[in-house]
Amino acid sequence: MERMKSEYRKLKHELDQRKRSIIENAQSKALKILQDANADVENTIREIREEARLGSNDILVCEAPTTMRDPRAALVVEQVRGVFETVAREAGMRVPGRVHPRSVQYEVMGLSGKQLPREVVKSTAIEVAVRLHGERLKNLGLSIHSTPKKYQDIIDAVLIGTYGLSAIAQAEQVGEPWEKFFSQNEPRRNARFRLTESGGIR
Repeated sequence: MERMKSEYRKLKHELDQRKRSIIENAQSKALKILQDANADVENTIREIREEARLGSNDILVCEAPTTMRDPRAALVVEQVRGVFETVAREAGMRVPGRVHPRSVQYEVMGLSGKQLPREVVKSTAIEVAVRLHGERLKNLGLSIHSTPKKYQDIIDAVLIGTYGLSAIAQAEQVGEPWEKFFSQNEPRRNARFRLTESGGIR
């Protein structure tokens, strides 16, 4: 009986060691994949910065984190945002803060109240982007009306930029630091500017 117990303990110890080894190898491979992916992302962002010749006269504003169903996807998105901001600062670009998507909805798109269905928000974003920047978007060869879904990310970026530039303009007017006009986490519900009838912002 004692011999059987000893053999059992020995076998269990060997299985535990193999299990730990498998887990450690898997973790090591996953970390290597993540590091390689981050390096690829960083290189791509640097190439974009160099191609666009971005420097001290330019500004970078990222979207603030929002609730995502998949926490792993949220982590990846946040890592990419961090790389963008790091590369921008290295190039001497100004990074005043981030813009919460709901701030854009409240202040640029004119939406208020409870969160509307996603499709409604998207269609409103397209309408506002075309109203504000239709000619510029057309000159860039973007057929927003014919294939809007194809350009949804660009539309979102354009509206975040619209908000960012307006916030900076207001900060300059009152002599405050730009950073005070950017909400890192919570959306701003008290509008500082709205669309005008001509499609501008006041």
